[in-house]
Amino acid sequence: MSGGSRLRYLLGTSKATLAVVPMLVAFGYATLPSLATWRGDGWWGLNHLSQAVPVAVVLTAFVAGWDAGAPSSGARALRDRVPAAGWRVHLTLLALPMAAATVPYLLGLGTLVVATATADGVVAPSAGLVVLAHLAMLALAASAGVGAGWLLTSPYAAVTATAGVAALLFWTLPGGGSLFAFPGTSGPVAEQVAPFSRYGVAALGLVLAAVLLALPALSRTAGRAVVLASLAAALGALGASSLAVSPELYAASGERPGRCLTTSVTVCVYPGYDRLLEPAGNELERFLAHAEERGVPRSAFPTRYEQGGNQRTPPGVGELFVGARSLRERALDADAVAQSVAAPLWCAEMFADSPPLGLLGRSGLVHDWALGIEGVLPPEQFLELHPDQRGRSPAQVAADVRAALAETRACTNT
Repeated sequence: MSGGSRLRYLLGTSKATLAVVPMLVAFGYATLPSLATWRGDGWWGLNHLSQAVPVAVVLTAFVAGWDAGAPSSGARALRDRVPAAGWRVHLTLLALPMAAATVPYLLGLGTLVVATATADGVVAPSAGLVVLAHLAMLALAASAGVGAGWLLTSPYAAVTATAGVAALLFWTLPGGGSLFAFPGTSGPVAEQVAPFSRYGVAALGLVLAAVLLALPALSRTAGRAVVLASLAAALGALGASSLAVSPELYAASGERPGRCLTTSVTVCVYPGYDRLLEPAGNELERFLAHAEERGVPRSAFPTRYEQGGNQRTPPGVGELFVGARSLRERALDADAVAQSVAAPLWCAEMFADSPPLGLLGRSGLVHDWALGIEGVLPPEQFLELHPDQRGRSPAQVAADVRAALAETRACTNT
């Protein structure tokens, strides 16, 4: 049977084509509804895309197991009817389940790349490690399905493969890490890189396990004992990889935001967030003018603000807080402004193991006062949060805010 004949045979018997639609829906739902927020931030978009990978992994295992276990058209039937090497049968049965998952995944990845590039963002080269790990997960799922088909000549192969792969999504050895760990989608991660110690090791372990599961296909006379031995070897490879893999999903790149706009204040963002430069600068300038009218001069606040990246800012540099709402509306809301002017993230104490209660108290006063003068926090709620300010005049409260800003600038935590 030629390659074209095998493909026509597979298209006529495989259930993989039925899985394409749910996979397209899964990857579309993971990326498109939140496009307005993550557009420009390749890592954040990849985190969204990753949320559909477990769905694709489980579906791939099910479809591959169903095809390979079918009594009349599965692994054993195809091997008996076709005078071809076992590995050709294995690859034939892998082809469509892998394609059904890989094509929707690559379409989602293409959307991510276009959305990032058109917003002047950057897709870091290390993102390739994450993509490689995702494809390795799909390859393992497909190989597990075909392996189950060799072992169980019935549709129960699909259930067995699905259950096994689903268990792997949550399985870790004591002291090890999950090879199927996926980051969350909570916010911008433009300053991150993907370490090889996480995704490179995971991809190698997953591919090795997939190859080990395929070994019985190399022999036309492989019995169930050989299949079980290959399964044990694959589990051993997964276990060793989980012990070697890094628990860190991402590492800080160490790069600071380099896209800047300077007026009376300087605002800097990471690539892909340029659309926030002017709105952020305008909102901060407006707030600083309002604060000065209320008794706290501009000089009390930072004059430079850099987009946050889960790292310390240089001394006296404020962190520009960017959230989903700011990105959707292309403007800093009052809470983002208040956090930006109040948080002393240049202080090492803010990253200590124990909470810096002194700094947090001073920062909280500045934050709530900022919300108050912006009309977001009613006076009675401000006094509930800061009962020591009861009975004090606005000028006296402003004096306390000035003192708190000076102390946070000096990182006073007592």
